[in-house]
Amino acid sequence: MKSMHDSSTRTLRRLLFAVAWLGSALAAAPAGAAAAEAQPTEATQAAPAAEPAIDAAAGGPLKDFTLDPAKASSEAVHSGRSYQQRRAFLEARRKARDEGLAATSPAVPKRKVVTPAGDATKPQAAGSQPAVASAPADIDISFKLDALLSGPTYGGERWVSPPTYSSAARAANEITVEARAVLVDAKGQPVNTSPEWKAVDASYVQLSAGDGNAVRITVHGEGKSNVTVTAGGLSKNMVVSSEFTGNAMQVHISR
Repeated sequence: MKSMHDSSTRTLRRLLFAVAWLGSALAAAPAGAAAAEAQPTEATQAAPAAEPAIDAAAGGPLKDFTLDPAKASSEAVHSGRSYQQRRAFLEARRKARDEGLAATSPAVPKRKVVTPAGDATKPQAAGSQPAVASAPADIDISFKLDALLSGPTYGGERWVSPPTYSSAARAANEITVEARAVLVDAKGQPVNTSPEWKAVDASYVQLSAGDGNAVRITVHGEGKSNVTVTAGGLSKNMVVSSEFTGNAMQVHISR
């Protein structure tokens, strides 16, 4: 009986010793891990010294990579790459991205300078012909509107160009109408020239110079005659007529 009791006591002591040893081992493990973590590694010692040189060569730190020495060393340990290796990898990736963008950027086309034809300030190519003015196409005739018909001329003189111009009726024996003729090309642009006026019956229609390029057509009494305008090899004929209504005289000029 005593032998069994001694055996049980020895077994219990062994079990208690094992439990105590296991607890001591478990308590010592975190402290050892913390100490191992706190021990400076080769990467930790190399990273702070290498960071400034790498950053300067790369033109500044990358936004997607930490430059904190402790974190950089920790990342290097856990990723299996050194600070220099990760930095070189990121630099290579950025360089490839920039080269790809440059290759896909569209080329900007060059502006083409067009010299207007006939520009006297630009040298003409050999064999080219200078611009030629357009040939005269028509004689444009207009008449100054009678003040009795236009009313107050707040905007200045009014010139009209109807097929038949009629003056206001006046109690007089003569009426003067101002007219002007302009030589134009096919586009309606004026051609620099001086028109020539001629009356068939000078005793009935008298012509005199007016303001600027205008001509005064003075009609005496009642009658009918022709007036011709010539310019640039072209001519235009007009029929001048007048009549009395009571004691009022009126003039008509038709083209």
